[in-house]
Amino acid sequence: MIILSPENRYLTSGPTFYATLRPNKSLTFKELALVLIGFSSICVFISIIFLISGAWPVLGFLGLDILILYLAFRAHDRSTKKYERLSLSPNLLLIERITCHGHKSHWSFQPHWLSVDLECDHNAGQKLSIQSKGRKLEIGCFLNTDEKFELAEALQIKLTCLKSYK
Repeated sequence: MIILSPENRYLTSGPTFYATLRPNKSLTFKELALVLIGFSSICVFISIIFLISGAWPVLGFLGLDILILYLAFRAHDRSTKKYERLSLSPNLLLIERITCHGHKSHWSFQPHWLSVDLECDHNAGQKLSIQSKGRKLEIGCFLNTDEKFELAEALQIKLTCLKSYK
């Protein structure tokens, strides 16, 4: 998911382009809880049937299924907390990447030398990267193809405006 700032018509000392990139979160916490409760209810019903028929060891495996599904949902929810921020001003492009554990990484590039590349890799899909003076950084690796194209186009338009303004 890309959250773009409103367009600025005039270049100022502040950011002229600002975007926050976040992974797609398909279910809300409430929906995840409903899926887990529904799955647990089915497992409890099935385990009662097996318990009545004398196959009590099945209870442990059904409980293990519930635990594994819970851990998978928890890992998915944690992975959607990562994001990237892009802030472009006339003198600097600042990229801030925050992992799901809260670790921050920063990169800065001069917009005058910057190029935006959208490469097609047959094995990994499309890669969106920023390149300047021999340094290359992939951004938005969790975005889908349309979102990468949209971000590349918006960033390229802003860079062209900045370069023609100087």
